[in-house]
Amino acid sequence: TKSRFVSLFSIIKTVLLSIVLVVCQLQLNGTGVCSTNAMSSSASLQSIEQTLAEVLSRLGSIENKLESGQGSGDVSASCSSGSEVPPAVIAFDAHVSSSLPPLLAAIDTIGSDELATAGKCLASCWDAMRTIVAVSSSHGRPSGSEYLEVLGELMKSSGLMERFSGLSKLGKDRDVTNHVKAITEALQCLSWVSMNGKPEAFVMDAVGSAEFWSNRIRKEYRNKDDEVSKAQITFCVKLSSLVKELSAYTKEWHTTGLAWGKGAALTKSAAQAGVDTVSAATTPTATATVKTKGAESKTVKAAPPVKSAADASEELKAALLAKTTGGNSAATGLKKVPRDQQTWRKEYKKDSATPAPASSAPSKAVTSVKAKSSSNKPPPPPKIEFHAPTNKWLVEHQVSPTQTPIVLTVDVTDLKHQVYIYKCTNVTVVVKGRFKNIIVDSCVRCNVIFDTVLISTEVFNGKSCKVQINGTCPSFVIDKTDGCQVYLSKETMAVTKFVTSKSSEMNVCWQDPSGDMKEVPIPEQFHHQLNPETGKISSEVSDLYTSNC
Repeated sequence: TKSRFVSLFSIIKTVLLSIVLVVCQLQLNGTGVCSTNAMSSSASLQSIEQTLAEVLSRLGSIENKLESGQGSGDVSASCSSGSEVPPAVIAFDAHVSSSLPPLLAAIDTIGSDELATAGKCLASCWDAMRTIVAVSSSHGRPSGSEYLEVLGELMKSSGLMERFSGLSKLGKDRDVTNHVKAITEALQCLSWVSMNGKPEAFVMDAVGSAEFWSNRIRKEYRNKDDEVSKAQITFCVKLSSLVKELSAYTKEWHTTGLAWGKGAALTKSAAQAGVDTVSAATTPTATATVKTKGAESKTVKAAPPVKSAADASEELKAALLAKTTGGNSAATGLKKVPRDQQTWRKEYKKDSATPAPASSAPSKAVTSVKAKSSSNKPPPPPKIEFHAPTNKWLVEHQVSPTQTPIVLTVDVTDLKHQVYIYKCTNVTVVVKGRFKNIIVDSCVRCNVIFDTVLISTEVFNGKSCKVQINGTCPSFVIDKTDGCQVYLSKETMAVTKFVTSKSSEMNVCWQDPSGDMKEVPIPEQFHHQLNPETGKISSEVSDLYTSNC
């Protein structure tokens, strides 16, 4: 193309030189005429000669510039097909061609299908970003009131957000969970196209977010020398490098946000057409000369033409669908539930539910058999034994076959021993001796009688339990229990402290000096009030318990 311009200027220069020679010859022929007309003609020819000399001088300077390869302006972009490529797009293609292929090569070496899908999603997002840059570079900036609407339509037409959201369906393969999360964090930098201001720092923030997950990968594979482990480290390095180079690109070509061209302002209705035009443009192996800011001119090779937004989106959807419906993921084998059988919908009616097809009857029969077998599973065998490693007496799964509670006795001989009573129903457990503590867990209608506990007695997740203390017990804990009756001895009345939470129907009983049994409830209702001066909440027992407490 440059040689054509040089030839054209040479032809123009030759024609102008011929005109100058003709003018000079006319001037020589008219020197001997001594008349007013001759003098005026000579003056006119002289002014024409001066004008032609200036034109020849300017053409000579332009010809010298073309021959020296400087070009006009900062960019001389020309494809082999003759179509011009905006400089911002050429620089973006140079960024993609140097940063993206090594990352995708590392992903291929790792050999995970789910990570390969994430890599396709990453590459398609960069393609969509190129489409946005190409459209903005060839159109003027929209007006202030329409800018956000036009930009939103441009991002939607390019498929940028749709391709990014595809990553949310990944992450079922535990071997590449950190990889997918690192890519997801890195893709947060895509939002720079919608920023008003310098996007460089915003893009760099995504590097730190991605490094959080990349460092976990480095920690796992840093001391391994096999090819896959090296590819894991390369993945971390190249992913960080990709975002860093994007930050450098935005710093140079989009200093105050997404750069726009000097043409007509882009409208919302023309955004889709602009995307289709860029996607359909064929630029096979285009080359251009770019003069970067503060650097010498350099020739870069434009990236191959990207797929259209619709094609890339459909390809990504197909890959994600194949990943969801195939392989060994958690969703393998699942069937789509028809709308009329989705129970969470308001319009769902149990009576009008569509019956299942006949082909699914065998599977339902198998499911029902499994459900029955699980419901008929025999309960664990009752246990009452001492577990030496934990110094704990275990009383578990004891159930009375009749309405009369069965009585179980445990003789404790060491102060370090503990007693653990678990899932017992309608039984009475008598613990003799002094021991460390006792725990009653998930028991129903269980009665516990013991002598002395050194630390505490705890009742968890119980219902209708009764506990009698013959000796002393410093602390009594009741949690998530409905119905707990505590009988205190004379020795422990002044010592025992109660801690309760999420429980109801709790009563404390003791014998007064006259021999009569007294009973008071443990409060369940309280009044709370905030003190604005101190910033603290004061609590008082409800009036329902003031007469007994």
